[in-house]
Amino acid sequence: MIRKATSANLTEQSVRAIGTQIYMTAEIINLRQVRKRCERVEDERRASENRAQYGLTKKQREEARAQRELAKKRLDQLQRGEAIDETTDDLDPGNVS
Repeated sequence: MIRKATSANLTEQSVRAIGTQIYMTAEIINLRQVRKRCERVEDERRASENRAQYGLTKKQREEARAQRELAKKRLDQLQRGEAIDETTDDLDPGNVS
């Protein structure tokens, strides 16, 4: 007589050959929970990569901002002549056809 394996006579990881058939114990899982767990792990991995790639400390952000402002000031100092005001037109509105 062949008996099916139960948790009483087999552990989760054990496999026992009874006669010519092999019976294993299986853990019942909720596929939705497994899918969500996998998604959470993947999201955390992606977030970690983004933090490493794009993340800056507050000090680094302030230094970068200061460097941008300094570069803008230098560029303004080196600019020749008057800045062109793009809001005014040289055309006389009466001569427009």
